Amino acid sequence: STLKFHFGLRARLIILVCIAALPIVGALTLTLNRIHRTLTEDARHELVLSTQLLSRNIEQLIESSRVLLAAGAANGVVQSLSPESCSNHVREIVLRNPAYLDLGLVGGDGKLVCTASGRARGTFVGDRDYIKAVFSSGRFSMSGYQIGRVSGKAGLAMGYPIGETGRPPRGALILSLDLSQLNRTLSMTGFPPGSSFTLLDSRGVVLARAPGGPRWVGKDASGLAVVKDAMREKEGTAFGEWLDGMVHLYA
Repeated sequence: STLKFHFGLRARLIILVCIAALPIVGALTLTLNRIHRTLTEDARHELVLSTQLLSRNIEQLIESSRVLLAAGAANGVVQSLSPESCSNHVREIVLRNPAYLDLGLVGGDGKLVCTASGRARGTFVGDRDYIKAVFSSGRFSMSGYQIGRVSGKAGLAMGYPIGETGRPPRGALILSLDLSQLNRTLSMTGFPPGSSFTLLDSRGVVLARAPGGPRWVGKDASGLAVVKDAMREKEGTAFGEWLDGMVHLYA
């Protein structure tokens, strides 16, 4: 299989591109060069373009979320850390952005001050790695795959510091992106026939996959050789076995 590893996304996300799944019987008797020759230059070019488009779409989705958080964190209502006024403000934002599972404000003590859903006020979330990163670095941070304590759903969480530049954050504005949105982003990408795209977090957990996303989301693929290669290298080639035990051709 030929594998191209794509990095550069804000959370060091990994994109695996699988072309034309090959049956394992007989495939392993072919040399890698012979397999490469079965791919036309046009097919390779189409694959590269599709992968670049996918990467841009996901990058835009993450960047738009970062911008939304930055704007929200600068809002006086949010900076006041007032539970009542904050709840109304963040609720309006989520109503305008259905891709988000929830939006909330975390105080300096790591507890939720308010959420768009109106639930779990006072819940401690300061132990989440991405929230700890916001408070320690004073910068935007993003989680890997996680199940929300408020929503109970799979999401990709992001956080942005609240406070004056150059001073420790007084709080953090956080949101959780519904992973079904990532799967919709993948499904809207024009794939070469017989191909699939997989998005993993930096730990090797599947965030989205098309086709067949719901079946694989949340699965730990970190033990697969092809994923280990992706974590070590920016680009490379390798035979790869997916979680279903099938050998696939990656590019």
